[in-house]
Amino acid sequence: MMKLSIIIVNYNTRELLAECLASIRKYPPSHKYETIVVDNASSDDSRDMVSRDFSEVKLLANDSNLGFACANNRGIKASDGEYILLLNSDAGLKPGTADTMLDYMDKNPSVGVLGPKLVGPDGDIIQMSWGWCPTIFKELVQKTLDPHNIARYKLVKNIVRRLGARNREVELVYGTSMLIRRKILEKTGLLNENLFLYFEEPDFCPRVKSAGYKVVYLAGAEVTHKHGCTMKVAGKYTTLVYRESQLYFYKKHRSAFQQKILKLYLLFKFYILKFISPAGSNFYDELINLVKETGIERILIIKLSAIGDVLMATPAFETIRNKYPKAKISLLIGNWAKDIVKSNPNIDEIISIDENIFWKKRIIPLLNLFFLLRRKKFNAVYIMHWSNLFNFFTFLLGIKKRIGFDRFGKGMFLTKKVPFSEGEMPHTIYKYGNLVSANLENCKINIYLTDDETNIAEKELANYGLNPIDKIIGIAPGGGENPKTKMLTKRWPVEYFIELIKKITFELNIPVILFGSKTESALGTAIEEAIKKDKLLVNFIGKMDLRQTAAIMKICQIVVTNDSASLHLAGAVGTNTISIFGPTPPWDKIPLGNNHKYFYKKLPCSPCYKYGKFPKCRGISCLRSIKPDEVFQKVKELIL
Repeated sequence: MMKLSIIIVNYNTRELLAECLASIRKYPPSHKYETIVVDNASSDDSRDMVSRDFSEVKLLANDSNLGFACANNRGIKASDGEYILLLNSDAGLKPGTADTMLDYMDKNPSVGVLGPKLVGPDGDIIQMSWGWCPTIFKELVQKTLDPHNIARYKLVKNIVRRLGARNREVELVYGTSMLIRRKILEKTGLLNENLFLYFEEPDFCPRVKSAGYKVVYLAGAEVTHKHGCTMKVAGKYTTLVYRESQLYFYKKHRSAFQQKILKLYLLFKFYILKFISPAGSNFYDELINLVKETGIERILIIKLSAIGDVLMATPAFETIRNKYPKAKISLLIGNWAKDIVKSNPNIDEIISIDENIFWKKRIIPLLNLFFLLRRKKFNAVYIMHWSNLFNFFTFLLGIKKRIGFDRFGKGMFLTKKVPFSEGEMPHTIYKYGNLVSANLENCKINIYLTDDETNIAEKELANYGLNPIDKIIGIAPGGGENPKTKMLTKRWPVEYFIELIKKITFELNIPVILFGSKTESALGTAIEEAIKKDKLLVNFIGKMDLRQTAAIMKICQIVVTNDSASLHLAGAVGTNTISIFGPTPPWDKIPLGNNHKYFYKKLPCSPCYKYGKFPKCRGISCLRSIKPDEVFQKVKELIL
């Protein structure tokens, strides 16, 4: 595999580009690498120069100026390197720079993005090499340390020199020279193409951190930078683009209060400049109109629980993101399920609450939440619960677009009603698809695990003498509990699980891992006491959080489970499942795909669960009619 792909975006910077490419040729990495130039429809003979003088370079020619993010993304998609170096055309490599950065990344797998020290052509400090994600206050600090003040004031230059003297984990490094570990892009996505130029780094780097990786500044690697040279070709246009990107960033990532402060400042500034610079009044009018434009869509999704239902809603989250790529999307979710949406690239903000404030109608916390959400000024809300309580709540919030389920014809507070009935086709995933007006037939639920989480899972198994390449079967004997309801009648009898585990461990000699929550610890103890083949039984019940459980399930070949969160966790990581249904129907809940099998015995009284209610049932005949040997035969069929 190619070790490094160097990607350079060019727009009418022929001479700078030639110097940049010459520096790569003069100081190349010692590993196998490629250089890709993405040209944004330059008119200065840049393309001919690359083809003529640098034949080893792969040239991608755009028909129009697509902007920095979009052009870089095109280069990334065309590249093969394990690592990707985004390099400005006004930057250049120094001796050993590429190898120093690659070596650091190889030795530090937790680092997702690395930035070098940026110096002037003479090696002197000219700018900050790392920065902070913009807020009103942080932008003021950053402005104090900008290149103009560095050149003018010795004190500022010394401060910047001290800040760049050692390696450190930072909020962001600059796209002037940014080394990216390719595999993180599966979790973070590419650069945000809604940003034509500027603010790509504070949009991208926090996603790297959310995916479980570090952003690091490396003081021992230097890249030369002719600061501002690439922007000179665009003149005043760069000011317009900068402010457009700044406003977009604040609308997506910052509070309504910070947006107002920024807009007031910009309007004040541009009106003053218009008054004192009559010759440029048309230009400042354009800037003023830009600031006054309608704000970005702010979308709220309400999906508090349960864990399986939230996972089944993740394809709908992705659909909303694709429909509104510029929107800020917030998810209101319960504390019980919040961990499963951590690192989800389709969600910009997670608002987690004690879900019981709704289920048990706790007035004071509900009022606090009401005022919190009202301050955020959402334009639209997708309500992924079927209770009319949420419809009424969002009506009171004053959200103009309220899309939700119309159960029993009680959707009077919605602006768009989607019919809903529980326990009937179509599949729950498709019902969420109807809510977002999308066909989700080929979708996949996802939990977005980080590499660190996967590596920790493998190390945990190694502590028990288990190897990820071995055949391992997961068993989740619990389920049926969440903050809203307790439905233990959904569980296959524990003695049946014990009999199944004995068959797996004694007859197949395959290790079994037990999964479950702390409230299910008694199940794990009962199974351990009944199974004497200790080396082939690992009890993780009550010892792993949701994400750790999912990471270990990913290593299993099969997970046998009740109709529970474990079923959907295993489905989200792509593991084969065998599920056991009784009071609930399987057809609207079973994970999609041929690798998911289920047992369900249709009895006159089953399914009996609907709209959160079970009739009294002592015998659970529907579950007891499914015998351990039947399930064991299906396990053998899938694993042998």
